[in-house]
Amino acid sequence: MGSAISLRKVEETAPALVNLYKSAAVSLEKHGLGGQRAAVHLVLDHSGSMRDHYKDGTVQALAERVLGLSAHLDDDGTVPITVFSTDIDAEADISLANHAGRVAEIVGALGHMGRTNYHLAMDTVIDRLLGEFPRWLRRARELGIVA
Repeated sequence: MGSAISLRKVEETAPALVNLYKSAAVSLEKHGLGGQRAAVHLVLDHSGSMRDHYKDGTVQALAERVLGLSAHLDDDGTVPITVFSTDIDAEADISLANHAGRVAEIVGALGHMGRTNYHLAMDTVIDRLLGEFPRWLRRARELGIVA
């Protein structure tokens, strides 16, 4: 089984991500994960310690790398994003068709950067995944694998 989204589709939809897509393919193959399928969800820390990383584009670059990886694992071309600090600040998506400047667009209206509360972000992602994959997560909870 190959990538969830073809190179041709990435070239047509997000040409700026082609090199990231190709790099992700090499990494997946190197680790024996080529052809695997998985849901990908990006969680972004929006606390004050991350300010410079948002300003210099590091977080946008990370989001694009994750999107390039996701194109191999998930066929919808979209990565859900949860942005958190003291609380959950935003839930949004980045996609092959809408990635350029997307992080700045999402966090631009958030205002004050808070403290870092990881547990809120993890709870939110788990709740979202429960809605998308109820059978396997319900079973994992029954077995005590996840809370």
